[in-house]
Amino acid sequence: MKSSKKISRLTALPLLCLSVACSTNKPVDPCDYLPCGGECPPCKDPCDNPPCEPPPPPPPGENVNVLYIMTDQQSYYMISEICRNLAEDNPYRVMYRDHQWLNTPNLDKLVKRGYSFTKAYCAHAVSVPSRFALLTGESPNQYGQWGNTTSSTEPGRTQMRTVIEQRSMGQLFKKAGYNTYYGGKMHLPMASTKSAAVDSDDAINDGPTRYGFVKENFLTWNDREELAEKGAAFFSTYEEEKPFLLFLSFMNPHDICMTNVLWETKTLAEYLAGIDGGENSMEGRARVNQVYFRGIYNQISSTEWNTDELGKLPPNDEPTPDYPIKNASEVHGVYNSIQKNRAHIWFYYKLVEQVDAQIGQVLDALDNSRFKDNTVIIFTSDHGEMGLSHNTTAKNLPYEECQRVPLIFAGNGIQEGVIDLDTPVSSGFDMLPTMLDLMGLDIPAELHGVSLLNKITNGEEINRKYIYMETVNTFGVLEDGRYKYTRFVTRSPYTLNAGQTDSLFDLEKDPGEMTNLVHDPSCDAKKAQLKAALQAELTVRGINTTI
Repeated sequence: MKSSKKISRLTALPLLCLSVACSTNKPVDPCDYLPCGGECPPCKDPCDNPPCEPPPPPPPGENVNVLYIMTDQQSYYMISEICRNLAEDNPYRVMYRDHQWLNTPNLDKLVKRGYSFTKAYCAHAVSVPSRFALLTGESPNQYGQWGNTTSSTEPGRTQMRTVIEQRSMGQLFKKAGYNTYYGGKMHLPMASTKSAAVDSDDAINDGPTRYGFVKENFLTWNDREELAEKGAAFFSTYEEEKPFLLFLSFMNPHDICMTNVLWETKTLAEYLAGIDGGENSMEGRARVNQVYFRGIYNQISSTEWNTDELGKLPPNDEPTPDYPIKNASEVHGVYNSIQKNRAHIWFYYKLVEQVDAQIGQVLDALDNSRFKDNTVIIFTSDHGEMGLSHNTTAKNLPYEECQRVPLIFAGNGIQEGVIDLDTPVSSGFDMLPTMLDLMGLDIPAELHGVSLLNKITNGEEINRKYIYMETVNTFGVLEDGRYKYTRFVTRSPYTLNAGQTDSLFDLEKDPGEMTNLVHDPSCDAKKAQLKAALQAELTVRGINTTI
């Protein structure tokens, strides 16, 4: 499948020493230019020629390189510029009328320079399957990867490996002549060509090689400050003639999964003593950060926690009546005090602000580099966070807070300063087709998503009625951004209420999803229509589940 519109490609060539005495003809950093009579930096040969001029920036509209930035567990509204501009009846816009607890200046600048979707739905609301979808454009359930630790059985396992090795993001860009670089958190199934395990030792050392990211180009497994530093340094050290795909995967705000560390009494040393790898491991770095914020938490008086000054519970913080999952609040537990509940919200804001600063380092470095004018920037998150909505925390529930994520595209030819409040898109299924289309590359026919290129460049409407979504134990469709139908199945750790297997929400009238319409007789026709639409989505993906 080919796109209807292409943005042409142009490679900015690195400068070469023109001295006839220079035997290497190696690329030279413009900052190293010496006047006539100096040395050629790569080979130290005398240079008798006049100094070269830096290459001109590419013409407007020419995109070559891709900078892909991803966070973990960041909901769609967790960018201050986005939240200020949400629809008037959005629960999180309402919260910001009186207070503004969140400040993300770096992502705010990215919003102003690009096209932002506020109705971007992740393909799956759990990390590993969601990331698989983002890097392949295909459904994880299609191959039996319905959770973080589930591993496909045959024939799904072999089929999944084939998809990853032949048409995943890095593989497709590498085949098109790109140098592929990866840094940070992986949490991908079959990431390493040496091991199929999620986050295996081989993957930690080599990066996601099976997905087409070259081992020698793996920046770091550290997904925090070191990733920001190495990501920023990349733009001043990259000297290849080939264009690049640079994928930076940041950890936070994922540390919100252990908010309880804020009020626990264990010391950092006690935490690290029980963790393989100590502070150099993924879990160890999380404990270091969480204990750091504990120090700030302990300085806040109980009086402040009794007000909304530090964070406010969402207006839809009560459980939804007639919801199929019986033990949602137990599995996705909230806390036993209003102070701890508010602390969870406060901690979430602080973690987003922390990763915003790290992202800012990378964006500033790009802006100060020769790649500023020919690099497309993409920002998203793998899934959201419940954040006390519906009396739950964490992920995997088919609610808006968990399923909707930020999605921003910025670069030459992409509209600037657009915050799209209306267009529903799939970050997981639409991401890869859009990236390929932006670079003028062919889109594999196997992908079920659509390219957003014409939407973000000239505002053309997307001709699609349904968005398909998954969680560990649900399958769902969203019709025209309004009606969301979800079918629940029994999978650990969830149990279902007797006779409750479906939910139906009218997001136009009920944006907080507090009224399940599935038993409303006036909605029977709509339920039947969406049920049939969901079955069609499952069938086209080869998912053997009868709705």
